[in-house]
Amino acid sequence: MKPVSFIVKLPDSYYTFSIVKQNKCTIIEAVDEIDGAGVTKAITPNQLVYAVKEFNLLNRFRRRVFYLLKELNSTVLFCIVEPINGGLIDYAWCQRATLLTWEYVETENLMSWLSTLGGAFSALGDSVEKCADVAGKISRYQLKLASRSGDPSIIVRCKLYYSISLIQKGKLNAARKLILSQYEYAKEERLAGDNRIYKMCHGIWLKLQYAQSLKLQNRRKIHSKS
Repeated sequence: MKPVSFIVKLPDSYYTFSIVKQNKCTIIEAVDEIDGAGVTKAITPNQLVYAVKEFNLLNRFRRRVFYLLKELNSTVLFCIVEPINGGLIDYAWCQRATLLTWEYVETENLMSWLSTLGGAFSALGDSVEKCADVAGKISRYQLKLASRSGDPSIIVRCKLYYSISLIQKGKLNAARKLILSQYEYAKEERLAGDNRIYKMCHGIWLKLQYAQSLKLQNRRKIHSKS
């Protein structure tokens, strides 16, 4: 099939592209003027960029252009690039992206500080119950921040941090359910590609087993004394 000419009129010159049905759209020349006429279409600079990209990437789009021009008995698609008011940059979206980026950076920074603080209170939580309470509150606050970011791996880690607080406060059944649920979720969603979450679950599970053994020993001592 004969190639189709995709002619683009810019303010200072014309650019001619050759569109072959099964190949990419390639520029063949830039001239000061052209002869002849074809199917005329007014487009914006953005639309021109998208059109050239679609010609290069999609066979279906190229075939569609061929068939439309064939119906109109033409082999020339003549596009006039119209000037637009303002620039090509979407400033509203850029501002939104900037705010989202800064929010993510600040959230990560705050999460790091909270992890350090929560780790300190958690280390004291085995012997001081008030420290375990504070560590649990920090974990819940981290979970709120993680929910805003939408990162499932961070959310799972925050819940596992909270399970440590539950163990330290003696709520072993609740901690057990939470650890198992997060382990199963990580397996289903394949979150632990680097095995960090699996190792966290395993380590906290060992801590839970140790707490259960201490609780059982205390019960036996009480029964033996009675």
